[in-house]
Amino acid sequence: MKTALTSLLILLMLFTAHAQQNIGCEIRGMYSRSITLEKLEASKKLSDLITGYPNNWITDYISVELSVTGNGKDEKEIGIDEMLTSKQKTILSEAILGNDIEIEVKYNYENAVTHEKTKHTMFVKMTVVPEYEAQFPGLYETSVALSKSKNVATLTPEKKYLKENIVDKLSAEMLKSFADKTAKVIFAINEFGAVTDVKVYLSSLDNKTDQLIIDALNKMPRWKPAQTTKGKKVKQYLELVVGNTGC
Repeated sequence: MKTALTSLLILLMLFTAHAQQNIGCEIRGMYSRSITLEKLEASKKLSDLITGYPNNWITDYISVELSVTGNGKDEKEIGIDEMLTSKQKTILSEAILGNDIEIEVKYNYENAVTHEKTKHTMFVKMTVVPEYEAQFPGLYETSVALSKSKNVATLTPEKKYLKENIVDKLSAEMLKSFADKTAKVIFAINEFGAVTDVKVYLSSLDNKTDQLIIDALNKMPRWKPAQTTKGKKVKQYLELVVGNTGC
């Protein structure tokens, strides 16, 4: 009986350890593609705005709609080709941090064999971010050290904090929350480097787990706040994703 119980406990410990290894935590910006105010101000054509813009094969334009949205702001202007119109450049110059820039390019694509033209649409969405984004304390120094080291298993301060304060504290019951889903919590780093505005965006569906994540964020040490090129400290929103990511 004692042997069976011991074996069961060992199996439970192994299961928990394996599950924890598969639970990943990642802090990232709330965007899939970003652009800075500095780049917006210097842009005169689509290829200045969009990295890797395929201007070598998009030649027969139908329309180019550019819009800026966010914080109650919603402005748009339609152009006719890759070159930004004066109105489009004005709209971009008035964008602020956190705004979304959306570009919809409608064009005709000519088949090289049949020479038939078909209509296509390319859509790109970017979020305006600070020139220097918020940084977890000690992250830069560790990144430099890691770049010089072959020890890829070394955790950055950010990953170490998340592991110790979230992953390692997940009970076997809590781990069930991440069997087939992820949790997402939005927060901000204010001008003083403090964590603020913590809000559950996508629940783990377990109140204790959600609260554990919230508490870990609220107890974070002060960050190096985001800055503009002029050195002005600004607020930046980020998101923490926790789930069965395998990382």
